[in-house]
Formats: sequence, structure tokens, C-alpha cells
Amino acid sequence: MKERIDVKSRCYLTSNLQIACNRLNNRKKSRRLIFKPSGFDSLSGLRYNKLKEIVLRILSECAEETSLGLLGRLRGEGVEVSEKALQMAVLRYYRQGLLSRRRRQGLYRYSITDKGRRRLEWLMGRGS
Repeated sequence: MKERIDVKSRCYLTSNLQIACNRLNNRKKSRRLIFKPSGFDSLSGLRYNKLKEIVLRILSECAEETSLGLLGRLRGEGVEVSEKALQMAVLRYYRQGLLSRRRRQGLYRYSITDKGRRRLEWLMGRGS
């Protein structure tokens, strides 16, 4: 007699295997370095809060900027960061109240808030 395999259980096992593979791949991806600036330890990437300090400093020097404009300025300073990583970082800073944003011509333009200026002073004062 042939052993019969239940199709539902086979799909269940396949989906569990797929989930396990996805988790493993995500762990591998999270170990990759997103930030590779010149002048910093290439093994650890940017020090904690360093990207925040650089972004806040750039925005304190100009009136407002888009994320693509920030990306160009960061690369001009030798900070290698992906466009998506920068967009997510700027969104976090906006949600923390460090930046304000307004939408013009389909793009968000960011500027520093008073809270962001105080945080920048704190970050620069502690030498992070």
C-alpha cells in the first residue's frame, strides 16, 4: 500500500520551512553594515547617535532640505548610507519631534525644530 500524504499538512510543513528560512535570511541581513563612513571603524559602522548628529547639524545650517538633498550632503561628508536607511532615520527623527516637515510638490522638506537644536547641542557637547 502507498502511504498517503495529507496535502494540508504538506503545505503546513512547507510554510513553516519558508518562515524559518525567512527568519534566517533576516538575521543575516541585519548583520550587514548599512553605514560605512570614512573615518569611522568599519566593523561597527557609525557610532551611536552619530548619524542623528550629522543630520541635525546639516539641517541647522540650511533652512530646509529633502531626504535626497540630505543624502547628497551626507555623501559629501564621506558618510555612506542607503537612501532607504536615511529616509527611515529622518522619519524617526520627525516622530521624535527633532524635525518638522511639510509636503511640497510631492516631496517632504525637513527642517530642524527647537527640540532638535537642543538635542544637537547636547550631542555635540558630549562628543558622541
